Amino acid sequence: GKWTKIEFHVKWMDDSDDGNSDGFYKIYINEDLFDEFQGNTASRYGLDQLRFKYGNYRFNLNNISSPLPTQVVYYANVKRERMK
Repeated sequence: GKWTKIEFHVKWMDDSDDGNSDGFYKIYINEDLFDEFQGNTASRYGLDQLRFKYGNYRFNLNNISSPLPTQVVYYANVKRERMK
């Protein structure tokens, strides 16, 4: 396998105060900008309900009739920073 560097730059904000939000996210994959967004980055449930989850997710398993192959994912240097 090979390592893939995925980096998220996020300012979690909702628009509950004035109808506007200065939240944003930028997603980088191997140092290249993959996606970005500006606006409400909090869920409709509010800032106090935010969770960031990651993992090896498998979708559409109902269409697989044979045994699933073993999948291994390694994580390194997972951290949360206040600012970058």
